[in-house]
Amino acid sequence: MTASTKGAIAHTPRRRIGGRLAPVTATLAGALLTTVQFATPALANPARDAIEGYFAWMKANGATQAEYSEIVETAPSDATVRDIKFGWDLAFNIAGKDIDIDIRFSLPEARLQGVETRKNGVFVNRLEQPGEMTFELSGGVTDDGAREAFKFSGSQFDAVTTGYFQPYVTIAPDDAHPVSRFFPAVRTMLGAVVKSSSARLVEMKSELPNGAFSSERYEQVSLKDMLDGRIGEQRIERTLSESRHVSPAGSGDDTEFKLTQETGPYVITGSDIRPILRAFAVLPADEKVGETIIEAISIDGMKIDAPFAKISVDAVTVDDTRLPSDVTPFDLGTFLDQAALGTLPQDEAGVMPLVEGALGVLQEFSVAGSEVSSLKVTSDEVNGTVEKMSLKEASYRGVGAFGIEGVAVTSKQHNGKFDLDSFHMTDLRLAPLVSYLRFAIATKMSKPSITEILSVMPMLGGIDMKGLAISSDEMPGPVRLDSYTLAMSDFIDPIPTSIEIKTEGASLPLELLDDETAEKLFTKLGIKQINYDDHIRLHWDEDSKDLMLEPLKMSVEGGGEVELTAASGGIPRIVFENPEQAQAAVATATLKQARLSIRDARLIAAYLELQSDDVGVPAEALAGALADQATASLGPIQGSPFAKSLDGALRSFLVSPDELVIEMTPKSPVPAAMILGLAATTPASLPEVLGLSAKANGN
Repeated sequence: MTASTKGAIAHTPRRRIGGRLAPVTATLAGALLTTVQFATPALANPARDAIEGYFAWMKANGATQAEYSEIVETAPSDATVRDIKFGWDLAFNIAGKDIDIDIRFSLPEARLQGVETRKNGVFVNRLEQPGEMTFELSGGVTDDGAREAFKFSGSQFDAVTTGYFQPYVTIAPDDAHPVSRFFPAVRTMLGAVVKSSSARLVEMKSELPNGAFSSERYEQVSLKDMLDGRIGEQRIERTLSESRHVSPAGSGDDTEFKLTQETGPYVITGSDIRPILRAFAVLPADEKVGETIIEAISIDGMKIDAPFAKISVDAVTVDDTRLPSDVTPFDLGTFLDQAALGTLPQDEAGVMPLVEGALGVLQEFSVAGSEVSSLKVTSDEVNGTVEKMSLKEASYRGVGAFGIEGVAVTSKQHNGKFDLDSFHMTDLRLAPLVSYLRFAIATKMSKPSITEILSVMPMLGGIDMKGLAISSDEMPGPVRLDSYTLAMSDFIDPIPTSIEIKTEGASLPLELLDDETAEKLFTKLGIKQINYDDHIRLHWDEDSKDLMLEPLKMSVEGGGEVELTAASGGIPRIVFENPEQAQAAVATATLKQARLSIRDARLIAAYLELQSDDVGVPAEALAGALADQATASLGPIQGSPFAKSLDGALRSFLVSPDELVIEMTPKSPVPAAMILGLAATTPASLPEVLGLSAKANGN
């Protein structure tokens, strides 16, 4: 046996909101955040009561249209409502612009089964929405008498929800808090429960004033296990989207193109809104909630088709998006209330705390890991693949690790090729976001100090790059790099006190140097492809206060090798903490040792031969002249034993450049202040004090 009742129709004129967004929030909260809601307890059939209570709530909370044709009771706790329509006609002003919005929902019927009235809400065992539910949001923005229209619309087909509990929601009027008055309702809505919800198909369309258009199609949309603000799983089996892009009006560019995208299964697991609500003071700061916002996201089989290229990705994953529990909350309610009332502070002193508070929350969002597998790009001119891109511990404060592997790009023009086996970056740390804001403000008025520059300087742990190869028909030869590593550690923020750089197997054609002298030298040696290696390590030991260069080494295959090692002591921490006070190191710094060696310097021999040919002087005589010039430049120490040994070593080395060694080996560390004093008073004694010596070719 069934009972049927016709529904009353409510339709009121467009509501004008004097510059406030709060009523928009209220009506959308009623329409979008709730499915079944009522304000009075059940009388006879709880399903009928739920439906009638919901429509009454909608009318009381700003709907200009709320109607149905009939309610049919199909069982003691079941009912069907047909021909459902909701609408809102809104108008408000923001920043001098008049905005009008019309919102419409339409649904052929909704079937409620197993409805129970509970103390704090309504339970619906099963809610069916067969057929097509339509949604449309249209309106316009009027500025200086000109109106630009927009339109968004959508449809949902054959939706089914099971195990649904809807808490009672009340929203008290409060003109002094036009937005935050909705926060208690948001907290109440966290008590909503859904065992499962699905729709066969969801479609969305948008039209913008400039002619741009987009449409999305989501197939087999589902949700499982929603409880206390957490959702166990959200899933879309297939997504299709199409968009038309138009250049901005007045840009002088009439470019228009279409872009389509298709993805396979898109799954979100373990999502939780509560950490965000707590961070923005919608929930109390001491609310016991977790830190994870989304446990995992996975997207399989993405394809993008644009006029300029086709792009495909096998898989995308994102793991553990979180927000720490100890983040200082930003009072979003007060901010939005002030914005709605037009009472936001206008001066820098009032605005800065708001901006700093918002940035303080934003910078704490982080992702434990993300990976993109098998990216492919094809086009008429350029094709490329990337086997894998990965990201770990990423946030606005930095990146724990970033990697890209298996890069191969080809260009049809000039037969260009770019290959990279791998690139990895580790421990990139950035300054707090508010530091960049403060730096920008401070540098508007004056030149930044070293301290201000250091406050926004990033810190990088390391870079590792392997297997780089670049070639093109336009290039004189290939460019290759076997490996490059950069490692920085032991930071006294933001300056590293340990740096190591190593280059292996760097190779480039001689013509790319674009240096006439270098080209002549390497050509003299018969070298057309320059092969280069280097190794640099600089380290400061906090316990001993020693600063050591061990080594600085550079070599060119067939051209020679240079190596320098050095050590100094008494370098205070203040040099790194505040470089503006680096001069303080003069009082304590000492020189301990240094060694410079040049081996197999064929480039020097080639240089002498070229100069000999140019000036018509034998190479040996030219070597002697260069040695004389070098020793003459020693000034007050040119008559010292060291100067004589250097002169002899240079003459021998320039004629036969096998090895030149210059060393500083004092009997004990020499204070920097002492060196400055001797240089000013008795400079001739410096070589002996420093223990300077020179030799060549083993002598």
